[in-house]
Amino acid sequence: MCIRFLSFLFFLNISSFIHAAEGKATVPEVESQRDVAVLTAKIIDAIRDVAPRCAAAAAPACLSAVAAVPAEKMDSRTVDGLLGDYIGGVFGTFVSIVTMMVVFLAWNTSRKTDYKSKAYQVFAEMLRTHEEILSSIQIGNTKGRDAIGHILSEFHFIYRATTAIAVVAGWDLKQRIDIAYTYTYYGPKLHTMKVLSQYAKPHLFQLNNTIAVKARKMSKRTQGRQFTGHQNRLAHYFRNLYAAYSFIESSKLNRKEKIALGKILRAKLSNYEQALLVLNIRSHLGKAWEDGVLVNLYMPIKNVPEHFFEFDTEFEMKKQFPGVTFEWESAPVVHSTGWRWWN
Repeated sequence: MCIRFLSFLFFLNISSFIHAAEGKATVPEVESQRDVAVLTAKIIDAIRDVAPRCAAAAAPACLSAVAAVPAEKMDSRTVDGLLGDYIGGVFGTFVSIVTMMVVFLAWNTSRKTDYKSKAYQVFAEMLRTHEEILSSIQIGNTKGRDAIGHILSEFHFIYRATTAIAVVAGWDLKQRIDIAYTYTYYGPKLHTMKVLSQYAKPHLFQLNNTIAVKARKMSKRTQGRQFTGHQNRLAHYFRNLYAAYSFIESSKLNRKEKIALGKILRAKLSNYEQALLVLNIRSHLGKAWEDGVLVNLYMPIKNVPEHFFEFDTEFEMKKQFPGVTFEWESAPVVHSTGWRWWN
């Protein structure tokens, strides 16, 4: 393409000297009686003077054009016409190719811009839905993020009851979390025991009764039903949250844009929400989170404090989620010298 463009520039110079005033001939005047070979040699010399780099590419075409015309018919107008035809063919092709490339690039840019705009609109709608779901969660007199804190308190009580039975049942840390969170999610119901059918039924029955008694006591002392499960509150919440992260990952945005959207979504989650998400992920109910790449890639639980959970000394955030870089891992550390260092 560069050679063609340089050829075009050299031909413009040829055309200009052909139309120049008489007596200023850069190329000697063509006479009909001259031999074709002499004319060709002079044209090549002129070409090399005007555009040395383009001579090798353009000279063959000129030779072909001149040789095709009988010597007796050769004059300045004929040469001008031949050169003009050649310029029109080369330049026209060049312009057509450039035009096609510009049109394609404009269309491709417009298509990408439209896709990003639509993707951002869908993501914004998911954020609005998240806020609507969160504001609709109500337990007694508490609503929204305060209600999430209430759910975490229920989990702590159920986990202590689970730990008391685990001494006999032999449940490990992961199993205790799974059982306690499942009861927090569904409540002390027959359905919960069926969901946890992989565990010994007598132990589950004992835990079920303990939680049911606590639920009856709390219902008498406070307004609203407590310790009766939160499936109606949390199912839609986690479904929308998982769908939002999945949408980001499956979109055609580049990785930098995906990470940016993931940070925006994480910024909408309070510490209590992220902590509840931790429990959801560690239970069998959040298996989709753990099996995928969303947790390690977008780190929606990044802001949970290191010692936020106190329900069990065995539970350590970094051991549970080694692929997540938590906020406190890059927090400033004050040494004995008084200097602030960063991990």
